[in-house]
Amino acid sequence: MLELSSEMWFAIVGGLLTWLIFALGAAQLSRFYSSFRQVSKDMDANLTGIGTIMRRNQALLTDVIQEQKRTNRLLLDLTELKRAEMTGDFDIVEEPIEPASSAAPETATAPRTTEPKKPSID
Repeated sequence: MLELSSEMWFAIVGGLLTWLIFALGAAQLSRFYSSFRQVSKDMDANLTGIGTIMRRNQALLTDVIQEQKRTNRLLLDLTELKRAEMTGDFDIVEEPIEPASSAAPETATAPRTTEPKKPSID
């Protein structure tokens, strides 16, 4: 039989242990990669869901802002009307009341209102 020196045994054992370390490292890397792919898929699904929720929230906020603008416009009109009442800057238009007749009018007219005069800044 072939006799191996102690240096050869160290080289063989060292080579086997090195191969074993590389094999275990590859197995660990494979496990890490599979868990990384799973986490990546979960994160993509979560981000897609968050994007959908954000678009829905953006649409709701747009509606709220439009309603707030409408409310502000109405409050501004009411404030101007109240200011006109307090300062007397409006015209009262009196319309004659027609007596009720036997024939009903075809269209009903709404009472006319005049817009308050806006004070001029001179």
